[in-house]
Amino acid sequence: MRSKPRLQHLGASMLALGTVLPGMAHAQQASASWVAPLTSISETAAQEGITFNSQYVGEFATNPTGGMKTGSAYTGQLNVGSDVDLAQLAAIPGASFHVNFTDRAGTSLASKWLNNSVSVQQVYGAGMTWQLSLLTYEQKFGSFADVVIGRDDVDNSFIGYDFLCDFQSNASCGNTGILGKDTSIDFNPVPVWGGRIKITPTDNLYAETGLYQSSSALKPPANHGFNWGTKNSNGYDWPIEAGYVSTTPGATEQNKYDIGAIFDRVNFSAPYYQAGSANQFGRTLLYAQAQQMVYQFSPNSPRGIYLFGVAMYSPDGQKQVAQYSIEGGVSLQGPFAARPRDTLGLMASDVHYNSDFLTSLYNARLNAGGSGKPHSDMTMIELNYAAQVTPWLNIMPNLQYVINPDGLGGGGLPLHNEKSAVVFGVQFAFDVAKFTGAAS
Repeated sequence: MRSKPRLQHLGASMLALGTVLPGMAHAQQASASWVAPLTSISETAAQEGITFNSQYVGEFATNPTGGMKTGSAYTGQLNVGSDVDLAQLAAIPGASFHVNFTDRAGTSLASKWLNNSVSVQQVYGAGMTWQLSLLTYEQKFGSFADVVIGRDDVDNSFIGYDFLCDFQSNASCGNTGILGKDTSIDFNPVPVWGGRIKITPTDNLYAETGLYQSSSALKPPANHGFNWGTKNSNGYDWPIEAGYVSTTPGATEQNKYDIGAIFDRVNFSAPYYQAGSANQFGRTLLYAQAQQMVYQFSPNSPRGIYLFGVAMYSPDGQKQVAQYSIEGGVSLQGPFAARPRDTLGLMASDVHYNSDFLTSLYNARLNAGGSGKPHSDMTMIELNYAAQVTPWLNIMPNLQYVINPDGLGGGGLPLHNEKSAVVFGVQFAFDVAKFTGAAS
């Protein structure tokens, strides 16, 4: 899952930065000659029910101290997609079609320099190449039921909250350490066959469930998301979730509370499991999430303070790599009256590993001539400030601290515990659709 940055990523990054540094007003005037036709095309398409979306996200990270060695890395992701309102285009009430292509390229600081299994760059991983990442048909039945089916992924509909992806660290964005370690779920942008049905009996209550393919033969770099056969499927994932939502008047984000479970019906290997065979079947993940506006600067204002948290637990004993994971944080929306679209965020995440798994790592370390018992917890913290420079450009400098890197990042079995690392990062998101007028 590693590759060198490709030209289109470097070009997109230069385009984004180039429109800022010389002066944004000048850049927009200079680009009007080629933006205007794109705007006209998007407006015509919108009249037929077709909405285009595209965004480039670039993430730089460096660790001046800690990890295996000090170093730096850059990775980027380009999304190009469309949402089609079939009610408007083809007179099919409540129907829509969604498609998205994703291109990722770059290097991982966590893998190359920290030797940590969870990335400090959100858009690294899950196939560092171009691929079809979404192809779904959606059918709504009034406000009561919503069905989605096609090429999708679990975390697109389950176990994900608004603020979790407002951080550069991948410890937060719906892909916390325990979820990746104790299930066979494929994360965005790797799609599988699947679908879900969501029932909303009232404005505040919902319940949803789904079924998603699991396949050990999915290789995004080789098939680019177009391996649609099922003969290599080795099981399925069955998520269930129920929750309560409400909205503080004037707020842009909802208050949410939910509980859920993911039943992983897949064969897997657990060579560290001492109580039985290394070959196991079936895992379960339980979770609970909460997100709430706790302070509003003024009545009906979008500016305010939100608290959020997620707790995950693996009930299947020592045959799972991690026992539990918790994360939480605070998001200040509009920290200054003059900057209502900026955000200030703080997040902390902790993964607790099972004792049998840690014992196996320790024994392997001793056999290789190392020493020191592996840490039972890996903690990641991030503080960031996201500046909405223009409607189409967001720049987010961030400071991260990785406490006890777990040594599972692909840097080889460490003979001693890796040093805790300080990471400086910068993320920028260039919304191509907004820049060209394809989105408002």
